[in-house]
Amino acid sequence: MLTFHDVHYTYQNGAYVLKGVSLTIERGKKYALIGKNGCGKTTWLLHANGIYRPTRGDVYWEGKKVEDRRLRRELRQHVGVVFQNPEHQFLAPTIEEELAISLESNRERMDEVMEQFSLHRWRDIPIHHLSLGQKKWLSLAVAMAPQPRLLIVDEPSAYLDGLQSERLISKLNELHEAGTTLVVITHDLDFVWQWADEVFVMHDGRIVLHGTPAFVFTQTNIFRELHFPLPLLLRIWEHEKKTYTEQQFAQWIERWKKG
Repeated sequence: MLTFHDVHYTYQNGAYVLKGVSLTIERGKKYALIGKNGCGKTTWLLHANGIYRPTRGDVYWEGKKVEDRRLRRELRQHVGVVFQNPEHQFLAPTIEEELAISLESNRERMDEVMEQFSLHRWRDIPIHHLSLGQKKWLSLAVAMAPQPRLLIVDEPSAYLDGLQSERLISKLNELHEAGTTLVVITHDLDFVWQWADEVFVMHDGRIVLHGTPAFVFTQTNIFRELHFPLPLLLRIWEHEKKTYTEQQFAQWIERWKKG
């Protein structure tokens, strides 16, 4: 679906953030992008839906190079984004007005979204009166309103309590089962290894590791070099790796994920 080929990006203040990012997002998978703060994850996101244009390198959507304003606008129709801070998502004071912007006042689709995300009870409440958790849920509804084929969610659990987080992840899984390809940007490594099909590890503006969770999370030497915190899985692996081979551990992970 989406391909980055040697993408570089330098901000106007001279900050060199993306330093040759190459990756491919395939249809139908669940991806996680992980990395420390400041490594370039958000800048990558803003390229992935056409808000930013590479300083050097190319972005492709379904094999077509995204190289002019029209194609970047088209990319934004196909790639939805849920920002970490829901306050950055909204342009209008009410839910209906916000959906009207996304859907060009398509009343039928607006009603579908209100029903799909159970927004009717908030219909008459100004958006700024909603809690951060409610705004996060609304930002997901707004991102999915145009029915994008790829959805990128930045820190899905930010500002949410346990129940709200479970509800949002459940909805993401529901959207994936309905055909939406997902990319989650997160620091929650324990969530990643249970949920993702593939993981990209970003460091200093580059993708330094890519593969299944079973592969990525057994590369403990790389995690140490990058000063990443060790999730529970890696701590178990460190303790048990003298007993099990890497292949046996990968098989154990898959059995655990299947319950």
